[in-house]
Amino acid sequence: MPATSTTMSGSYKQIYGKGGLIDALGNLSHDLWTKIGTSPNKPRGQGFYFPVHVAGNLSGGPTSEMAPLREAQSEEFVQAVVTPAKYEWSIEVSNDARYLGEGDQASFVQVVDNAFKSKADTAMTMLGNDVWLDGTGTLTLVNGAVSNSTTVVVDEAIRVREKMLLDGYESSTLKFQGQQVATVDPFTNTLIMKNTVTIADNGILRINRVDGSTVVPIAGMVRMVDTTTTGTTYLGVSRNTYRKWRGNVLDAGSVSVSGDLLQQAFDRVRIICGKTPSTIVSNMSQRRKYLNAAQPQRRFMNGTFDLGHDTLEFNGKGWMIDDKCQRDKIWLLDLADFEKYIVRDLDVNDEGGTLKPVPGYRKAIAYYEFIGQVACQNPYWHMQISNLAVPSI
Repeated sequence: MPATSTTMSGSYKQIYGKGGLIDALGNLSHDLWTKIGTSPNKPRGQGFYFPVHVAGNLSGGPTSEMAPLREAQSEEFVQAVVTPAKYEWSIEVSNDARYLGEGDQASFVQVVDNAFKSKADTAMTMLGNDVWLDGTGTLTLVNGAVSNSTTVVVDEAIRVREKMLLDGYESSTLKFQGQQVATVDPFTNTLIMKNTVTIADNGILRINRVDGSTVVPIAGMVRMVDTTTTGTTYLGVSRNTYRKWRGNVLDAGSVSVSGDLLQQAFDRVRIICGKTPSTIVSNMSQRRKYLNAAQPQRRFMNGTFDLGHDTLEFNGKGWMIDDKCQRDKIWLLDLADFEKYIVRDLDVNDEGGTLKPVPGYRKAIAYYEFIGQVACQNPYWHMQISNLAVPSI
């Protein structure tokens, strides 16, 4: 039987699903996202619920021979809920593109392979972005007012990609919608838009919301490891009422990273909860600052002179680099406390076939989807060092 578009459709799942050709061809590594394990607990109904122990029975203390027993206190628990976020990434293949490869399986795969490969990379990049963010969809803030211009300078351009469609907000007021990014310069944090836009300083840039509705992305590190800056609740539990439900935040006051600052951050976590974070995570800019501080202390004992470093540590804790991490922050994390709560892992939707004809058009569509969330159950085990001096990249 010839390899027509119909007969090829049945093999797409094998070619483009998880662990297939797409993983072999594309570099889809996203550092922190891939380091977070998957929870055995799958959210159902409105989410995954778990108890949070916010207060224990602290009745007790010194006593005398004839004193009565103290009245026991009640243990206090509140209920947290992990609510899944929903993502989709669509693909279109025209009939003409499909017909070019009919009768030749290898040719047909080659025609559509780039579309699937590119979209899978986009999907993984977006999840890798959002795991660092605050759950509002904000990618970055505008750095300087823009008036009827295509040039937009932002705080951090590293999470913006060419051809992204962005919405711009001033507070909650929509200023522009669905404007495409033409080019991105991550070194000067400059976006060149396809069309002119107008937006105030500190305007908010978000991924375009096609139907204007409120969507809830992954609540990433900025939300998980926070006090009350990004919200007074996390997973439905009040951070005002229960202070141990807060993460630890150390404001560096715009100074550069140092050994003393890192040790202070580790010590604060130890004082709060008696634990020591297992991993340090930062952007490569903060790694460079730390190397500059540590380099003068390096000794060359084996007859070689090499200023580079294969392994970076502080107090024996490994230092991981993720280019999506904020440039003004360093994170001290116990990675075992973070889990992905997955309803549907990133994959091609194959309900009704992988390529689905579009009625009234000479084309077919396909889409990747992900339904899940990332959460931690002990925010006070972790620390963010914020407001560090930002070196250039």
